[in-house]
Amino acid sequence: IARLALGKVAEADRDWRRQLELLPATRAAARACVCLRLADWQAALPELERAIAGEPADLYWQLYRLTSQRLLGRPVARQHPEAAPVAWPGPLLALHAGDLSATDALDQADSPARRAEAMFQIGVAARARDAAEARRWWQKVVDGTTPAAIEHAAARHELARPA
Repeated sequence: IARLALGKVAEADRDWRRQLELLPATRAAARACVCLRLADWQAALPELERAIAGEPADLYWQLYRLTSQRLLGRPVARQHPEAAPVAWPGPLLALHAGDLSATDALDQADSPARRAEAMFQIGVAARARDAAEARRWWQKVVDGTTPAAIEHAAARHELARPA
């Protein structure tokens, strides 16, 4: 995180890849978080599946599985509106389901961390229809959030990809 804060993205990535090598397979949640920071959606998916198996009620694992699937261009099953809980990050699941607008998702983000999560997810939701819009949202994440946030690192990686 310190290397990322200094703009040393490649060095931060090397540290995270090394962390991933050292984390045992039994630590799926931690491994998933590292993959999310690297925006390695392909590697994140199996780790997220294992994290969900261990903590099925954790909505963040479900949200980031959905994120990974969307950014990999995989089909995502439409959730029923009643399936998205009101408690955070439920509004972000509702955003992806098309049941909540970007403005409403941002309005429900009641802390800087949640605002970063909302902006990142708005970018994810926008990407399929408007890559430039997605990039604008991800730039807001990079410009306005702490490097400690998973979304900060993930947004940096998404912005570094060819448009």
